[in-house]
Amino acid sequence: MSYQLEKEEVVNFFENHVLKYIIPDLENLMKIKANEDGSGACAVPQAMTTFSVCDLFGYLLDKQEAGALNPRIKYFLKIKSLFGNLIQGAISKDLDIILNVLSDDVRSSIAHRFFLIKFDITKDNTNALISNNADRLVFHTNFFTKKVMNAIKLIHQQIVNDIFKMDFDKTKEDTIKRIHDRLKTLKAHASKSFLAFEATYDINEFPTTTTQTTQPP
Repeated sequence: MSYQLEKEEVVNFFENHVLKYIIPDLENLMKIKANEDGSGACAVPQAMTTFSVCDLFGYLLDKQEAGALNPRIKYFLKIKSLFGNLIQGAISKDLDIILNVLSDDVRSSIAHRFFLIKFDITKDNTNALISNNADRLVFHTNFFTKKVMNAIKLIHQQIVNDIFKMDFDKTKEDTIKRIHDRLKTLKAHASKSFLAFEATYDINEFPTTTTQTTQPP
């Protein structure tokens, strides 16, 4: 397939899936305000959604081939052309250690237990990913979400303008082909559980709905 055709399919994915559903979902989550007692701000759902987006784009961009469902949060957040100095002061020490904590502790805790063990979480306008408050580490999900949304919008704009290329690729065509092929893999992916489900049930056995849904790209 030619570069132009692969690019068209990738742009279609952005404009009919990412920019249509993912970005508006994140923007709406950011607009939710806390109740007077500080509850109900949806900081955890916002963080979970943002981490899922990092997984997706890490998978699409990573040079290394691996399973479609393998986490790629750390890889995505390490792309300097997209995130720069994501964590103040971390570059001079060991950024990997902080990214491992984000993936293994923050993301894992909220995904599986809906609360953080070693971190508090908040939605405020602090211009930092992590801070401390009375000797408690605090994860700032608004800062995190904004950084990720800006990175995604930048990728889309650079693809449209024919200038998006990962540093390790020789040409932009190599980068677009990788994204295109990874999207194709995602669309075709089916777990053993789904295959068993598909073999057991007929889709017409389930009730129909006319509600608008997120169609696959």
